[in-house]
Amino acid sequence: MKNVQGSSAGAGSGEFHVYKQSRRREYERIKIMEDAAQKEKEIAEFERLKREREEQSEAKTAKNRAKRQKKKNRAMGKGGQPNTESTNEESTKRRRLAADGAGVIFRRPGDGSDDEVEEDPNIPIPVRTAPDEPDLPTLPPDVKIAEPTQIIIHDD
Repeated sequence: MKNVQGSSAGAGSGEFHVYKQSRRREYERIKIMEDAAQKEKEIAEFERLKREREEQSEAKTAKNRAKRQKKKNRAMGKGGQPNTESTNEESTKRRRLAADGAGVIFRRPGDGSDDEVEEDPNIPIPVRTAPDEPDLPTLPPDVKIAEPTQIIIHDD
């Protein structure tokens, strides 16, 4: 649209307001176009950065995946069988024993045979010096133990 009116509104006073309104509309239209262009630039920049981040992440993931696969292949050995010293029967037997709890034995210190006991240096085992010695501490004979008093409350 060609701007027919110039900066001077013309002879009538009403023409000035028409000019101002058309100028406002044109500035608003230009502003909307500039905002849309700016928004498109921001979206394009965001998408570009997002794509770059995803590519970097995928490259890192692929590298780690390759390391895991290489480690797995090394563990499997050349024949495709696990590269462990034990056979399937031994590992099944170990799992079965661990699941049953048959290997768990509860003992008191001093009971049972000493040849089967595996002592852990971190766990203290109480040792009795004499069989007639009581486990509880004793008080000297001159100290008397006071009997607790009882309080009885009667409700009426």
